Amino acid sequence: TMHIYAVMGELLPRDVPSSELIRKGFAVPAVIIMYKRKVNMRLLSLFHPIIAKHPNVPSIREYQEIKKFLYTEDGDRLMDGVKIAGILKERGLVPSLFIMKEKKPAELLADKLQGIGYRTYLVTGIVRGEERKKIFELARNELVDFIVTTVVGDEGLDIPALRSEVIMSGGISSTRFLQRVGRVVRPWKDKRFGLVIDFADQIWFFSLQAQLRLKIYGLESAWTVIETENIRGVRNAVDWAVQKFSVVPQTASQPVPDQQ
Repeated sequence: TMHIYAVMGELLPRDVPSSELIRKGFAVPAVIIMYKRKVNMRLLSLFHPIIAKHPNVPSIREYQEIKKFLYTEDGDRLMDGVKIAGILKERGLVPSLFIMKEKKPAELLADKLQGIGYRTYLVTGIVRGEERKKIFELARNELVDFIVTTVVGDEGLDIPALRSEVIMSGGISSTRFLQRVGRVVRPWKDKRFGLVIDFADQIWFFSLQAQLRLKIYGLESAWTVIETENIRGVRNAVDWAVQKFSVVPQTASQPVPDQQ
C-alpha cells in the first residue's frame, strides 16, 4: 500500500494509505495521465550527433546529453507544456503547478504562458521570503493560473487550492512523487478530483524511470492512471476526468478513455 506520511507529516499515522483517506472523504480522487511522449530523434541527433551512434544503449556521456536535450533544448517538449496549459485553463483546472528540471526552461515556459495572457508566476530556488509567500497566497485565493517551478523550488510547496500539476522533471523518488500527488488531492472548495500529468519521455533510461513511476501510481486503488501518447489523448483523458467527477449525475459509469 502507498503510504502518504510524506505528504501529511505527523497529522496522520504512518500506516494510512492515500486511497483510504479518499474513501473517507479526507482527500479527493486522483487522476494521473502518463503522457508517453515520443522524443524527436532527428532533432536530438542534430543537437547531439553522437547519440545517433548508440540510440538504444547510450554511455554515461550520451545519457547526460539526452538529459540536457530533454530538459533544456527540446522546443517541441516546451510547446507541449504550453498546449497542456491551454487544456487545463479551458477546463478550469487551475491553479496548476508546472514542475521543470532546470531554471532556464522554467523561465521560458513562464514567459510563454505570460505572453498568452495567463496569470503565471515563476518560483525557483532563489525566490524566497515575502515574494514566495505572496505568490502562494494568490494561488490560495485562486488568483493564479499557473505556477512554474523547478525541482529545487518544488520543495515545501503547500497550496491546497491546486487542481492540477504537470510534472516535466522526470525522476524516480517515490517520496517526492507522493508529495506531488498529495498536493492536488488535498480537499478544497469545489475540488472534486486532483489531476496529475506526468511527462514520460520515451527514450532509454527516461522511459525506464517512467515505468517505475507508473508502478508507484498503480499501488493506490483510488488513483486512476491513464496512459496516452499524444496531446489529443491528454485532452481526451482530461475531458473524461472532468465528466467523471462532474456535479451532474451520470446515467452510467464512465469508462476510462481508450489509451492513445
